Amino acid sequence: MVDSLPVELIHHILSYFTADEIFYTFMNVTSYIDASLLTYTCYRINFKSISRTNFNLICQHIIPNQVTTLTLSNDENTPGLGGLFLSRFRIQQFSHLQSLTLIDIGPDLWESIVTQLIHLKRLCSFSYINLREAFWKSNLSGTAITQIDIDLFRNYAPILSQLYRLRLCHGDFFELVQFPNLRHLILERSSINTIKHISSVAPQLKSLDTKIQCHKLSTEIIYPLLQLTRLTLVIDDFVCSINDIERMMSNLPRLKHLTLTASCHNNVIDGHRLQIKMQHLMTFNFRFNLFSHLESEDLNSFRTSFWLEEKQ
Repeated sequence: MVDSLPVELIHHILSYFTADEIFYTFMNVTSYIDASLLTYTCYRINFKSISRTNFNLICQHIIPNQVTTLTLSNDENTPGLGGLFLSRFRIQQFSHLQSLTLIDIGPDLWESIVTQLIHLKRLCSFSYINLREAFWKSNLSGTAITQIDIDLFRNYAPILSQLYRLRLCHGDFFELVQFPNLRHLILERSSINTIKHISSVAPQLKSLDTKIQCHKLSTEIIYPLLQLTRLTLVIDDFVCSINDIERMMSNLPRLKHLTLTASCHNNVIDGHRLQIKMQHLMTFNFRFNLFSHLESEDLNSFRTSFWLEEKQ
């Protein structure tokens, strides 16, 4: 029965599974299915929390230029697997790769990865997630850490302009980079100047998720991002006023989804003024840390049909 299915339909079914699931479930069922596996060109490899058995299964059967998504992990659940994988394959072999995610890949493996990124001409999504950054940084001097950042940026900078999606620890070296194609950006930390630069070089940016460290007063928190529809923002080292929030919203004319976490003056508890700026939003979450106690009547401006019914 299964051998009567068109190859195109089989490939569509395979798109719902990761590479290890495909090999474990479908391999050696029939020769027809095996032949379909050989011509499938959209394998997704995810080494986060993978078993050693499934890791070996992938390494035995995968053809690098048939992989479109690759997640390499060296976290506590998969210790050593990142290095083992890179001892068997070179990143440049994955010539059709569209998405690359690195999780807890430390300095010992960076060079073998980032120096090869320039060969990935189809790459449109790159994420670097470092949950153990404090651990490896504890063994390095400040100068060494800065030099590592510079070397990393020098290697992955050439691919940044082709990306649609990007996640990094920070954007400290973005000053010379253009982002003509970037739609989605996550920065674990950023600065006012970084966001200002992004606003001028990423005209198609749709979503931004970051923590802004404001070490000094600025006239703007967010500079104009005219296409942005989703913003998740944590504001650090700065106390916001209602005026700051209003200016920020004026710079985001297409925003539909907002999550804002910040320390604020009590004047932000003004439902009437916030309603004017928030009425076009579909979803919003405010997490305000106030420095003085509120009475029940201070919230009266939020006891309107707009807040209680329309935007509940």
